Amino acid sequence: MSDTVGVIHDHYKDTFAYIREREAQRDKLFVVLALLLTLHLMIIRYAAAIANTAATVSVLGVSVDIESVPLPAVLSLSWTLLAALTLRYFQVTVHIDKQYDYLHPLEERLSSALGQPGMIAREGAAYFSGRGRLLRHVSWLFYLVMFPLAIIGTVTAVVVFEWREDTVTLAHRIFDSAMASFVVVVVGIFVVDIWWRRTSAT
Repeated sequence: MSDTVGVIHDHYKDTFAYIREREAQRDKLFVVLALLLTLHLMIIRYAAAIANTAATVSVLGVSVDIESVPLPAVLSLSWTLLAALTLRYFQVTVHIDKQYDYLHPLEERLSSALGQPGMIAREGAAYFSGRGRLLRHVSWLFYLVMFPLAIIGTVTAVVVFEWREDTVTLAHRIFDSAMASFVVVVVGIFVVDIWWRRTSAT
């Protein structure tokens, strides 16, 4: 019995450590994604002002002529980066949820092996207890509903602004719209999956 408990306990610790690593990755991706969305919106929203700025900016000792920066290429590059980061962010988020679904039975199995059901419930019964429930709901609403909707709204606004911007060529508009559509599809799949699982669980 002690060997069984030891194996389950070691596996539980490894699984929990792995989840924590993925959570740290998700948090970094969240910050980068939020900053990129903001920067993306600002670039296209103030494209005309940027294009008319006859100035040279020095970055780490390197002078950059703002007028010579190809705005369409910068936008297409940022769209590609945004699509890749969005996909990765939601991949990691879904993976973390799946790992927690795997972790909860491990806690139950470990508690049963120790002969004390419910003894180890840090990420299961103890976490979902009454204390802090309201804050958990608010966090769930923000990260799993409001943030995805903010991504869709920002992406849609940027596409609209871009199609109105004369300095962006048709080829870049089509490419950027394709990347934007990909982002919306990824976010949509995530939101539908979240609500589907929530409905199925009730």
